[in-house]
Amino acid sequence: MLLQGDFLFGNMEKKNASDFPKFYYSRHMTAGLCGYDDETILVDVEAMKKLGETFNGKPIYIQHQDVDLDTMKQEAVGYVTDTFYDLDGWLWSKIMITDDAGHDVIAKGWAVSNAYIPSEWGAGGMKNNLPYDREVLNGDFTHLALVPNPRYEDAKIYTPESYQARNTQLLNSLAHSKTEETKGFKMKFFKTKKEEVSEIDSATSVELKNDKGDTIEVSVKEMIETVLNSKAKKAPQKVKVGEVEMTMEELATAYHNAKKNEADAKGKKDTESEDDEEKENEGVDMDDDDDLENESDDDKGEKKNGKTDFFKEMQNAGKTGDKSVITIDTTASKLARGSNRYGL
Repeated sequence: MLLQGDFLFGNMEKKNASDFPKFYYSRHMTAGLCGYDDETILVDVEAMKKLGETFNGKPIYIQHQDVDLDTMKQEAVGYVTDTFYDLDGWLWSKIMITDDAGHDVIAKGWAVSNAYIPSEWGAGGMKNNLPYDREVLNGDFTHLALVPNPRYEDAKIYTPESYQARNTQLLNSLAHSKTEETKGFKMKFFKTKKEEVSEIDSATSVELKNDKGDTIEVSVKEMIETVLNSKAKKAPQKVKVGEVEMTMEELATAYHNAKKNEADAKGKKDTESEDDEEKENEGVDMDDDDDLENESDDDKGEKKNGKTDFFKEMQNAGKTGDKSVITIDTTASKLARGSNRYGL
């Protein structure tokens, strides 16, 4: 099933190009519902992005045509060279027109329409309170067509000059915004080498600086992903036990397992003692029991290789301040630090 922005097919007489290829920017697709003769189809943002990954290198025709590799070089008036999702919610493509016929219809104000073959479908449902029959989840673009009446009414072709002017206007609108989100901040757009630009794409970063001189840098891609995933989960709090970082859940599990192992070991020892008591009734120094009873709790804890202090620290770990990583200084780590510091 071939889905197209419109259903106009036709041929125009081609002639040899009289100049070198020229580049343009085309806005040709936005996410949402699309109505056809017998059904309504949904193409959402993620599916549209997947489609965009298949577009580079595909041919451009005047009106929609079936793609035939044997005649593509003769029939195509250009090729798609780059495809990207922009801040305005549209899928854009940078296109190279190699034929005079293509330049002529663009000069007349023609727009663009894409065609693609779905490879994965989803069930029907509701979008913006409107029903649809099924959803495109993935697919492949086959070609881009230059058409006078595109299905997407706001589809448009820009020259490099008009595209730059559009982006400059968008930049100025963002820079002079008075919204609460940007109030008190000055914004500067730059590429990875911090070269100021007037053309925005996913590789562009934004530098925000407040009145105190603090600077925050964020990429346009990160901004888009933040908006699309505004309900992203908060990262779990971590604690540092010795040299190991653990989440609070992992810490609680480790504490529970350690206590269980300690109890199992104690039960095994008690069972062995009862068995040995019947065999050994001589040579027992009863003063040893008195010494054990007189031991303090701290002394008993130290005889367990420092486990008592370790477990207490783990129990209290969740009561510390709201930090991303909490460090617990265990008895073992204290001894190791002393040995390194004083050469013991």
